[in-house]
Amino acid sequence: MINKLTKTDLRNLLDKGGYASRVDSDGDFYITLEADSDFAHDVLIFFACGEDNGRLTITGMASDFDVPQSDVPNAIVACNDYNINFFFPTAQVFPNNGRIVVNRTWIVGNPVSPEYLIAEIKTTVSSIWQFFCKLDINK
Repeated sequence: MINKLTKTDLRNLLDKGGYASRVDSDGDFYITLEADSDFAHDVLIFFACGEDNGRLTITGMASDFDVPQSDVPNAIVACNDYNINFFFPTAQVFPNNGRIVVNRTWIVGNPVSPEYLIAEIKTTVSSIWQFFCKLDINK
């Protein structure tokens, strides 16, 4: 059982989940979901762990996929529609640069099994990928 998530726990969970993660300059783990015929851009997924409180944040963004300023209003509507219809993760657009970010945060403060956390990580990663595959800002 994991009582409060640590970076060591997170790295082990990613390994057991089959994710070949790397470490970024902030010390967070990340993976790359490679572009394919469903979505033409790589999706980077970052895993940040707050060791002081057991917080786990999973954030996804597509590389080289900033929305042009003229399409930002449509992207905001598309993200809001997604957020209304799906419980997690949450999608948002940063209007100043057109970057779309999808994230989910929760606290692991009570004992949970590693298998439970791996399933939650896999579900979130899959949801982030599906968000980008289905994103349509030209409605």
